[in-house]
Amino acid sequence: MLKHFIKILLLFIVIINNTETKAQSFGFGCFGFVSGYAGYSYQSFEPGYLKFYGNELRTPIGLITDPYFDQFGEAKGFRVGLNFYRAKFSGIFLTAKGHFQFLSERKNIIVSDSYPDVEYDLSLKSWGLGIDVGIPISKLFDWKIFDGELLFNSVRFKRTINNVGITSVKTYNNDSPEIGFSIGTGFIVYLIEGYISLEGTAGYTIMKIEKMLDDEGNNFLGEADLSDESNFIKAGGFKAVLQLNVGFPL
Repeated sequence: MLKHFIKILLLFIVIINNTETKAQSFGFGCFGFVSGYAGYSYQSFEPGYLKFYGNELRTPIGLITDPYFDQFGEAKGFRVGLNFYRAKFSGIFLTAKGHFQFLSERKNIIVSDSYPDVEYDLSLKSWGLGIDVGIPISKLFDWKIFDGELLFNSVRFKRTINNVGITSVKTYNNDSPEIGFSIGTGFIVYLIEGYISLEGTAGYTIMKIEKMLDDEGNNFLGEADLSDESNFIKAGGFKAVLQLNVGFPL
């Protein structure tokens, strides 16, 4: 699947190089310019057995049995990347790009004044390769009809127990990056023609995270049979990205 995606990406670039292109005034055309970008990113997701994250806590009266607490499901953070190539031809523009994304979500559980508070931190890191295709609507506005990305997702889940004079930290990670995909649509508004633009994307991410292990290779929540869920994160969901592009000559 990864090989097919890379072949399609290379095919698009070859087609562009063999097509008479018109350089954009914004500066992404004909390899004369490249664009770096940074911005805000939001990702919703559906938790699998992550939703039982608080069931490992024990109070003086026993195990906390409520499986749902305040659920994880909305990670926010930043994205940085490069538009390796953006060119217009025959009224259509196409982009090849890559990015790094860091998202996080935090929950806090306070059982009682006499029991230590516990913090849970979820970190989702993604490397991505993508393409987008769109059409110019006006001199200063483009519509991205299709935006597609191949994602390599890594997750860290950290539990911090804060007791009087004692802090205990436990971390879990997926053993290797897991592949996901995203599709969407969006817009590009040119703020300073030739140099700076604002770009927005909205869409849906297909992803899952299976097994989470600590440094000793133990499964998240041990061997407790708390649910029938087979994945730590069951599915992806709605995504939104707002970024600032800055073009510069090679």
